Amino acid sequence: MLLRDSKTRPTAARLLALLFPLVLIGAGILRAGAGGDRGADDAAAEPAPVPARPFGAPGSAEGDEALECLSIELSPRARERLAAARERALATGLIVQRDDDWVDARVGFGGRELDGKLRLKGDWLDHVETDQWSLRIELPEPAVLGMRVFSIQAPQTVGYLWEWVGHRLARELDVLAPRSTFVRVTIDGEDRGVYFLQEHFAKELLESQGRREAAICRFDESTHWDLLLQNDLSLPGPPPIRSGLVVDTAEVRPFGGRKLAASETLVRGLADATEEMRALRALAVEARESAERLRRLEALALVEERDLESSLDIERLARFHALASLLQVEHGLFWHNLRFAFDPVSDRLEPVAFDLMAQMPSEPDPVPLRGHGFVTRFRSSRAYYDGVFRVLGTITERGWLEGRLEELAGEFARFAESMPPGAEEAVSKRLFTERDYLERVAFPAHGANFAATISFEDGGAGTIEVRAWATTRAPIVVEGFRFENATVVPAASVVADAQPEPRREGAGVVLPGDGRSVRFLLGADTRLVGLSSVRDLIASLGDPTDAVGRGLALEALSGPIARLGRSPEARGPVEATALWLRPLEPSWSADGARPDAPTRVEALERHPFLALDPITQEFVAAPGTHAVAGDLVLPEGAGLRIGAGTRLEFEPGALLLATGPLTFEGTSEDPVVLAPRDEGAGWGGVVVLGARGPSRWSGVEVRGTRGIRRGGFAPSGGVTFEDCAVSIADSLFDGSGAGDALNVIRARVHLEGTRFRGAASDSFDGDFVSGDALRCVFEDGGGDGVDLSGSRFEVRDSRFARLADKALSAGEGTWLEVRGGLVTGVGIGVAAKDGSTVRVSSLGLEEIGEFALAAYTKKLAFGPAELRAERLRGPQEVLGALLCERGSSLSVDGIPAPETEIDVRELYRRGILGK
Repeated sequence: MLLRDSKTRPTAARLLALLFPLVLIGAGILRAGAGGDRGADDAAAEPAPVPARPFGAPGSAEGDEALECLSIELSPRARERLAAARERALATGLIVQRDDDWVDARVGFGGRELDGKLRLKGDWLDHVETDQWSLRIELPEPAVLGMRVFSIQAPQTVGYLWEWVGHRLARELDVLAPRSTFVRVTIDGEDRGVYFLQEHFAKELLESQGRREAAICRFDESTHWDLLLQNDLSLPGPPPIRSGLVVDTAEVRPFGGRKLAASETLVRGLADATEEMRALRALAVEARESAERLRRLEALALVEERDLESSLDIERLARFHALASLLQVEHGLFWHNLRFAFDPVSDRLEPVAFDLMAQMPSEPDPVPLRGHGFVTRFRSSRAYYDGVFRVLGTITERGWLEGRLEELAGEFARFAESMPPGAEEAVSKRLFTERDYLERVAFPAHGANFAATISFEDGGAGTIEVRAWATTRAPIVVEGFRFENATVVPAASVVADAQPEPRREGAGVVLPGDGRSVRFLLGADTRLVGLSSVRDLIASLGDPTDAVGRGLALEALSGPIARLGRSPEARGPVEATALWLRPLEPSWSADGARPDAPTRVEALERHPFLALDPITQEFVAAPGTHAVAGDLVLPEGAGLRIGAGTRLEFEPGALLLATGPLTFEGTSEDPVVLAPRDEGAGWGGVVVLGARGPSRWSGVEVRGTRGIRRGGFAPSGGVTFEDCAVSIADSLFDGSGAGDALNVIRARVHLEGTRFRGAASDSFDGDFVSGDALRCVFEDGGGDGVDLSGSRFEVRDSRFARLADKALSAGEGTWLEVRGGLVTGVGIGVAAKDGSTVRVSSLGLEEIGEFALAAYTKKLAFGPAELRAERLRGPQEVLGALLCERGSSLSVDGIPAPETEIDVRELYRRGILGK
């Protein structure tokens, strides 16, 4: 076996670590390379190595005989040419295919032998670093399990069972995927061990799944690799080449173009498929801020002519991305790994599940909720977005995954003796864990909120206006409205005019997952509600239940769209929400609301210290101290950049509002300061909503925020980020009087070296977030240090001191890991509540008022919590102060804490468990 000197030539693993960040930038994301650090849970999910011998080596354990055998015979000349192609790859660092790399081979399978040809396959050196080289094989007829063109490769390159399981589940959902299996391979009579065999892109792939022969297309990545090789694989490469590393400049190419050219029908289909792929590429280019301006304008012109539904089979795309969510696929969604097959009947492209690499799991969120990559542009299609969640309902139904794995059990058993120990268990364990997480996302405990008003005309007739909105990003269907006399009015019949028009689902209306409300108008005549006087209405205003018996009771009927993906017996009833009918008169309208976004010209006129960068189209604040006149509201989608030594002073109640990213770049000596003009009165704070790009703060001081309340516009944070990623380093949040000093909602958040001091309530509140806090300080606060709901978060080496409530609080299904750090002078050290899972290690605990650790249920809908701690530091009297409600679980160094019957509501009322 030929190996390279690791000191002078990069191995595949080192190249992955080197090159993957650039590949991912090309996909529109920033993420660590494939060889980056992995958490303990990730490591546990990978199959353990076989101690006796490398996987698939000759002399396999008993049971390999169950695998079918593929034999390959090569001439000496063919072996030399293959070895030369391998040496060329080792010399350059990548496998680059050439037309003359094909060599003749004699291939045997199932008692037949055929003359065919083969070559090396793959991009990275892991395909040729061992004796099990990855090969693409082409035969004159489909003689191997119905395949004519296929590849074989070492199973570790596809995560052992992961790729095979992904293919089988895809085909179960009628999503195109290669056929695949495991076989024993001999080359020139020498046993080369077990290989993974998978089908390549040819008509047999389509015909095996009931499709007609047609073009299968991809975005050609040869420009991407050629530019990298030309620049010696250096990253990020000189600026002039970077546009060539992304999808913008990629050609659309079919597989098997010569065979397609033999048929006029196939050639016509290829022309249509190419246009559809160009439309997809335009969607990505138009959406990315970094694309060159002229290229974006050209893409925009094409996007205006086409939409996603006219290019793609939305239903099958939704199925694929729901499955990709379950498998936590990321690699298979990068632009250069996307494959689409053209359907000449529907004139649409459908996706092919390929190169999934599910062994390298993505973040757990459903694909439409991820904040990066080519596929994020798809979520502009409501049919796609809702479709993914509908299929999530299907695949998270109890019994679906169990049934699919049971169907595969026979093949699992056949492969078992050829797999590393624990391979099947690792797959099942991670799939079930992710299934449960996706179910919580798709079926939120309280999916919709409603606000209802009633107004009267002369003579007593009235109109009921109901506004409904989803509470999370999971789409919710409002089925209808039920009056006290059992009359049900379908929602679709009373939806008010709106732009864009809400999607309808039968007689129901789908609430958007982006938080926009939908308005319904119902006639409140005596036939429906039996109103006798306004006095009766006013008398009912204490509570919705007060309306019962007065003819005023009204319920909204709703449920997650994922519910409709389930079998009828598993759907359960819709949720009935009692509405409070609030009388409405014009004079009662609340004064003030969320400020409207100005134009660019208006923003520049109002704030002379701002300038507009003509290249990035973001606003830039001039250095120095500036008194902000009124609110600083940026135009829709516009970002703001502030450099070191800049101080903005705000009037009482004023705010900074943006829907674009904020880039604040201060230093310890010259920070960026956001502060009140009058320290005693404070100022409102910062709100960033739905920015496309991430906000990045370093060396920032935010002082004296008091929170914002303008009519219904009432963010809880002194600084609030909603639906937009944020990274904050080496910064200070000081003296916030808002509900939270920092509130992040439905986004990725990274905090590092940041201090939270003197918050009146919680210091950091994360709702449905993912991310981490490293080496931060939370001190002198009137609430929790870190308060998490529905999140996945890690806290490392941070300090919590003198907090009136909890240092760390995890609720509503949160997964929290705490490593290192110190907690001192707080009410409760770490609390796990309401279906949350918390892991604590090497944490110091001192001067705890009530409990060092607590696990209990506050909200019954979420169920019990679990807290596991180890290697805690501190006085024994502190470490022994544990609270575990019966049903929850808490252990320290593997020793369970005794469970106790407690009255959680009473303990909260007395202030023992918090505010």
